[in-house]
Amino acid sequence: MDVYAVGVSSHRLAAATLTVTPALAMNPATGAPGSTTAAYGFGFGAGETVDIYWNSPRQLLGTATANGAGSSALTITIPANAPLGINAVVGVGQTTKAIGIGEVVVE
Repeated sequence: MDVYAVGVSSHRLAAATLTVTPALAMNPATGAPGSTTAAYGFGFGAGETVDIYWNSPRQLLGTATANGAGSSALTITIPANAPLGINAVVGVGQTTKAIGIGEVVVE
């Protein structure tokens, strides 16, 4: 996305390219299988449906809807078959196809 600004007194024009990288923030970022954590999504399209997946083994955990700023939140349950250690949680925007990734440490 290009962003433009015009100086109030100088009337000079400036331009810059703004890039938004989708991401998921997990809170808490650790937990045991069967416990819950929240996936907070950022950088998705306004009003977009975001599917949240556990990465390995891949399974749909739920769906959130991004607000007007592209942020979303969803409480998820850590799968019973989640391996110990660092696991990826993936958000996929259903309109933009944007992908945001977060991590949960399974203890």
